[in-house]
Amino acid sequence: MVTLDMSMAQLKALFADEVIYNLAQIVTKLSFLLQYQRIFQDKFTRRVSLYMMIYLVVWGVAQEFLVGFACTPIPDLYPERKGHCIRSEVVWYLTSVMNIVTDFIIFLTPIPAVKRLQLRRKQKILISAIFCLGFLYAPPPNP
Repeated sequence: MVTLDMSMAQLKALFADEVIYNLAQIVTKLSFLLQYQRIFQDKFTRRVSLYMMIYLVVWGVAQEFLVGFACTPIPDLYPERKGHCIRSEVVWYLTSVMNIVTDFIIFLTPIPAVKRLQLRRKQKILISAIFCLGFLYAPPPNP
């Protein structure tokens, strides 16, 4: 039998999971962009990487507040208080779309630099294939 205390503990863990999951996504994307800064020396890739890092930090902070405070006060922490919530579909669609868009921008960023490498065509294709390995990972769906 599930008690009220057990349900509250689970809801608190779910809330913490949502916040940590979004933070982990942003940190992972930042790590890719930092790697691009380290590997590529061309101005285009470095500039796009820098702008994307700035954007991701701003978006990450906004996303954490949006997800963390979609309901005020936080019902998982204060169930006895009545509050106001944003429609959860709007929050999840917005964060999902933004994550997909930033994923593709990060994926496309090194392609011009790879095309300009002085390598044989087969080697360029293999390097591009290595960058494509990231598409094999299927993250778990948003809760």
